[in-house]
Amino acid sequence: MMLQAIDLTTLPVAPTMHWVEAFGAWLHSDHRKFGKRGMLSLKSIEAYLQDARHFDRFYGQAYGESFLPSTLSEATVKSYFEWMDMNRVAPATFNRRMATVKLMCQWLGCGDLTLCVERKVTEYEPRDKTPDEYQALEAVAGTGSHLRRQTEKHSILGERDQIAFRLMGIPHGLRISEIEALNVDDVNVIRLQIRVRGKGGSDQKIEISEEMAGLMTQWIERMPKPAEDECGMPLFVDWDGKRVTAGQLRRRLKLIGEKANVDVTCHDLRASMGCQFYAMAIQQTGSQYAAADATRRQMRHRDFRTTQKNYLRASRTQIRAVVEAM
Repeated sequence: MMLQAIDLTTLPVAPTMHWVEAFGAWLHSDHRKFGKRGMLSLKSIEAYLQDARHFDRFYGQAYGESFLPSTLSEATVKSYFEWMDMNRVAPATFNRRMATVKLMCQWLGCGDLTLCVERKVTEYEPRDKTPDEYQALEAVAGTGSHLRRQTEKHSILGERDQIAFRLMGIPHGLRISEIEALNVDDVNVIRLQIRVRGKGGSDQKIEISEEMAGLMTQWIERMPKPAEDECGMPLFVDWDGKRVTAGQLRRRLKLIGEKANVDVTCHDLRASMGCQFYAMAIQQTGSQYAAADATRRQMRHRDFRTTQKNYLRASRTQIRAVVEAM
């Protein structure tokens, strides 16, 4: 039997895998990364891939051509970080993208690439809200006036937004990622505590007021039926019962800020919480040492120096007030 001659030029060719897809396949593999054994979580992988796509877009805009992994160099990395500095990228985002580039170097086998990038030192300016600004935000969140429609579904979401706002602000100071990760069984209304999954995956408990416990109990009874996911039974969900994302929470906070005519971020509320909690703790305990420890624990810091350095700072307005009063 004679084999039929085949014209190889007519055979279909599978499309070449984009480098981000290849990087993603490597991230899913089971091996050591940054000294950790085992697979990365799906959430971590998605964050790394998001940063990789961001780097790919930057390269295309900066160099006018598609990025090829073989072209990765110290000059490219340096220009990428300088571009982020010029655009005032938040420190947390900057550090995460640096971690992504380090993983890309590990993937490409060029781990010896120098990634020592020093950021420009800028004076920290506290972003805590004034009492009037905070009251305006609290009023909008409490009344639900930021809602675009006044239907039963929207009122339920307004109830969720009010609780989320209070958890971000005084006297809780939760991060957006911590609110996103909350599950129903994290709430202990009897002991007036909630369990929070903080940075590094550590679980810590913070105190809540009786009023907050009542609001959360009412929300759990009224919320759309939650859909259990890989992290458990979510506490905050959308209309379909799916866990709200950090992006959704940021957008809801933005709506509240726009209605109150106040520029606000979750970190602003956390800064307000730190300053006011410390001042109230001094009044209630009569001891600066007890107040410092209470603030540190409620903000879930291992060392009070972190609390003091990043949150208990006088603003320029406060310094001006002291100068004028003397």
